[in-house]
Amino acid sequence: MPLDKSVFNFLENLNLTPHQIIIVGLSGGPDSVALLAILNRYKNIFNYKLIATHLDHEWRANSHQDALFCQKLCVDLNVELICKKASELLNYKNIQANGSKEALGRNLRQALFTEVAKQYQANYIALGHHLDDQIETFFIRLIRGSTLSGLGCMQNKNNFYLRPLLDISKNEILAYLQQHNLDYVIDQTNESDLFLRNKIRKLLPKFHELDTRFKPNFIKTVDKIQQAN
Repeated sequence: MPLDKSVFNFLENLNLTPHQIIIVGLSGGPDSVALLAILNRYKNIFNYKLIATHLDHEWRANSHQDALFCQKLCVDLNVELICKKASELLNYKNIQANGSKEALGRNLRQALFTEVAKQYQANYIALGHHLDDQIETFFIRLIRGSTLSGLGCMQNKNNFYLRPLLDISKNEILAYLQQHNLDYVIDQTNESDLFLRNKIRKLLPKFHELDTRFKPNFIKTVDKIQQAN
């Protein structure tokens, strides 16, 4: 199923009421750019308002360039953007994470989403997690040890968090961006072997080589785990 049609069906099943507000997490990377563009395409059909949010973690000297990219994109799409530095968050000094830098980044972004959602009385927060993210998360939790709930990974809808791209592969997202001439930024830390997620990401093509049915079968398996849980 085409990516945009998949998101349309997702929105249709949400049974949105008029004038609801959806916050979109926008990093500037391919996943969030595709999600924002598609949600913007359908906002008049489903009669909702979009507000994009971008967090500058301030971990890279050139991180402000990502913010500038997001600002230009949102101007082009006519979408309101809330952009903040991590140090500007209300509870910045109290935001911590046990373990990885990835977890800290996730907590910082959630703090921003919470602030913006409260300020605008938003109904949903939409994130660009996709199928490859889901697979990586599964193996991270498997390696580190997990409960049945943990192995169920992320859900398309979890309370007010929405993940419309969760059954869509990264290659499908990149193909969509190329088809619609949409630019995006690349976070170089995604290539670093310092992070377990990146190491697992490099292994995923091997699973496809072993069996081309790997990804659709993975979706079915995670769905069964979630049902069992």
